Amino acid sequence: MSTNTAYQLATNWLVAVSVDVKVLEQQFPGAVRQHFYRGTGGSQVLLPTFDVLWGKPDAPAVIATLYGPTAELLQLRQNNESFSLRPTRAITNDDIEMLLAIPDAEFANYTAAQRARLPSAHSKEGVNHNPLASSAPNTNHTQ
Repeated sequence: MSTNTAYQLATNWLVAVSVDVKVLEQQFPGAVRQHFYRGTGGSQVLLPTFDVLWGKPDAPAVIATLYGPTAELLQLRQNNESFSLRPTRAITNDDIEMLLAIPDAEFANYTAAQRARLPSAHSKEGVNHNPLASSAPNTNHTQ
């Protein structure tokens, strides 16, 4: 894999997860770094792993790490979410406390959709965290 291919794959991944690549690149030009280690005599031995980053090398706004032989995405970190086109969802400390207070046995009975509603149900309904109350009466909660 070349650095150009790594860069193209990384931008494709960013688009796939709804990052505004155009705005990101206007603020932070992208750069590609190939991993290496020092061999005998201090020579560089290149590894097939690439970091594609936007922002400062030591604190990038966005970084994607790719494995060259398979073109596999190893990591994608968005440290600056201002480039995200996805709606933000704020979970407050109160929401975290509410989620932690739910007994495991009760939480295990919730469907994925019910679990996703928990923080919003908490903020709208106060301390009532039970999403089952707003479910259809014949909902099967086994998975």
